[in-house]
Amino acid sequence: MRAAVLLPAFGADLPYLAQWLHADRVYLDDTAPWSRKSLVHRMRLRGTHQPDYLRLPLPPHASGLPLARIPAPRGPEFIRDIRKKLDTDYRNHPYSDHYLPEFLHDLEPRREDVHLAGYLVRLMGRWWTYLELPFEPLLVSEHGYPDRARTAWQRDFDIPHPTYPQNRPDFEPDCGLWDLLFALGPESWRVTDALRP
Repeated sequence: MRAAVLLPAFGADLPYLAQWLHADRVYLDDTAPWSRKSLVHRMRLRGTHQPDYLRLPLPPHASGLPLARIPAPRGPEFIRDIRKKLDTDYRNHPYSDHYLPEFLHDLEPRREDVHLAGYLVRLMGRWWTYLELPFEPLLVSEHGYPDRARTAWQRDFDIPHPTYPQNRPDFEPDCGLWDLLFALGPESWRVTDALRP
């Protein structure tokens, strides 16, 4: 069995999704410490002229804390900021009018979203639904790490990055999954199928 151990990620992109799709079982490590350089809290965007990032607001003391102990984002300000940035970067994309209200609704914290890890797992489950992909990860906090002898650690995982239209001539790789959905909507399966083994 090939198992992938991944971090819950607000910024999940196509290379991240490729690791997910090539694994027989996915473990989301909600016990890992948060790092400012990870995809956990930031999503790469195509941007109008150069790559840009969406960031979830996290408390200043979050650095080094396990994801399951960091409070989930709260307050309407960060959703307003995300809406403004997406309106600027994606207003001309074919499916932005369809998906933007859904994404913003998903971002609103729920009562059960106490910690960042649970919040991210819920968001990812919604995005996998939009992509018509199964979402059945195991949490490391509940199931432990998989047996290393049977685990495919995928640090060196490499497949060609598929391209798709982004409303400008040059393609910007490694954007968050929202970029794909804004561009192709229900036809996103054509790209995600290219990532499968």
